[in-house]
This record gives sequence, structure tokens and C-alpha cells, in this order.
Amino acid sequence: MANEEKQKIKATIILEMIGRPKEHLAEVMAKIIEEIGKEKGVKVTGKKDNEPKNLENKDKEGKVIEVSEEQMLYTTFSEVDLEMDDIFSLIKISFVYMPANIEIVSPHDFKFSNLDFGSLMNGVIAKLHNYDSVAKAAMMENQILARKLAQFSKPRLNIEPADQDDNGKKKSKK
Repeated sequence: MANEEKQKIKATIILEMIGRPKEHLAEVMAKIIEEIGKEKGVKVTGKKDNEPKNLENKDKEGKVIEVSEEQMLYTTFSEVDLEMDDIFSLIKISFVYMPANIEIVSPHDFKFSNLDFGSLMNGVIAKLHNYDSVAKAAMMENQILARKLAQFSKPRLNIEPADQDDNGKKKSKK
């Protein structure tokens, strides 16, 4: 059997961010794309950055609410073209950087051995278990904090007998 050369995977991912200040978003986006390019088996072949835009704050009726500059949120996204050595690199990018969208440009079809596919699925399951344990730990910590907060914020009732006035003196019956 001839030694088959693995075909590279080409994909475009969209990364989205929200935050403030506006300048910070562009810096963080650039750092994230740089980190993706440092991943083993991944090459950034192109990118298209978009200018951060003001995210309008709206009330329940959909009317725009004016906010101060310190409270203003911005949103941005980048389209990043990638070339990866294998499907495992694509899966890793998906879990680590959580793009909003992935478009696989090539190859058109994928062929997996059962061992490769099993390995891929075990990696996905391991990540899901990790996320699940983090979420459960956060929920438990939240419950503990809520209980502690409830202990400290119990209302102190100052109940006075009905036959006393506000000064604690007996009301006269007339």
C-alpha cells in the first residue's frame, strides 16, 4: 500500500469579543490570534480584523439607554484563516479558543480509522468532563456563598407587643 500523505485542513474561524475599553479589545484579539498561530500543527494564513463598535444598551421595550463612557461596552470580531495538520488540531482550537463559527474549506471529505476516531472522541469527552467539573465546582461555591450571605443578612426583627407604644410604654385602654 502506498504511503498516503495527510492532507492539511483549511478552515476559517470567526472569533468574537465583547468588553471595554475599545482599544483593549483590539489588543486582546491580536494576542489570541498570535496564540492560535503558536499552537502545534496550526498555521494562521490570513486574518481580517473588524473595528470594535459600540454595543447599544437597550431597555425591555428596546429603547436605547444612554450610558457613560466607563460603562460603554464594545464588540468586535475577526475572521481567521487557518491551515492545520490534522483534525485534532481543529478540535483543540475549537475547545480552547471557542470560535463563534468554523467553516471547513478543505478537505471535502474526512477519512478516519476507528482508532483515530476513538481518540478524537475521547479527547472531546475529556474536555466535556473537565468543563462539567468546573461548572459543578462553581455551582457548589455559589451555593456556599449564598448560604454564608444569608447568615449575615438575616433581617433583625424588632417586634414589640401590641399593647405597647413606640416608646415601649403600655398603651392606655380608653
